[in-house]
Amino acid sequence: MNFDLTSDQRQLQEAATRLAQKKLMPLLAAYPKDAPLPKSAMLQIFEVLAEFGLTGARVPEELGGSGLGMLDYGLAFEQLPPVIALALIAHDGTTSRLCASGAAKDFPHLIEDLLAGRKIACTASTEPTTGSDQSIIKLRVRESEDGATAYLSGTKQWITNGTIADVAFVTGKLEGSGELQRYIVEQAVSPFRATEIPCVGLQQGHLSELTFDQIPVPRSNAIGSDNSTMKTLTQAWLVNRPLLGLLGLKAAERARDVAMEHLKDRKQF
Repeated sequence: MNFDLTSDQRQLQEAATRLAQKKLMPLLAAYPKDAPLPKSAMLQIFEVLAEFGLTGARVPEELGGSGLGMLDYGLAFEQLPPVIALALIAHDGTTSRLCASGAAKDFPHLIEDLLAGRKIACTASTEPTTGSDQSIIKLRVRESEDGATAYLSGTKQWITNGTIADVAFVTGKLEGSGELQRYIVEQAVSPFRATEIPCVGLQQGHLSELTFDQIPVPRSNAIGSDNSTMKTLTQAWLVNRPLLGLLGLKAAERARDVAMEHLKDRKQF
């Protein structure tokens, strides 16, 4: 089996490296290393990523994305600073899930803003006692008598981009039936509370807890709850795992490089 990269793949990899070194790393360096970046800085970063086509890397070209294969995406992804790569996974993953669930047709302006990096997205599925097993989700959805509004109550935890997100893709259970429901929750329309979770590493990033206390969401913001939607979510999680592996490898390489630089310059006593 031939594992050599093609000419196009090497060019993609080199272009991503230049993007990281010339545009992204200077943006990170302009802010404290031990505090989450302000949203204004993250919007600058997402604008740069959008110009490179990464904010919709997994979105098909006919829907405005780049439609990259996972190998090509990985080659570009692993060149990004880890804290930015993690934010991109959450944003691009959410955007691709929404598009696969039909949101490009029903919410075209929102998808355009997400692809352009003008708005930031997150997926709110995990909870303090719930991981990828959606059957034990506790966030509750109560529908109004006229069916026009859904009220969300519960907590989501370990949500990347949560405190800077303009839109969250939220999963909950309908009171009474226990049916899984998914909603596009726009912070400007349905303001939920988001707080940072302190992290040991990647401190410029945003790992968050989201709190919903009878937050009203238009029923029109509901996304299909059939098996195909669940399959889309599961496939997106599975694809994220090798990307997170690349992120961890990149962080380890950086730690090695810093250690080697220290050894070369170290003056004992």
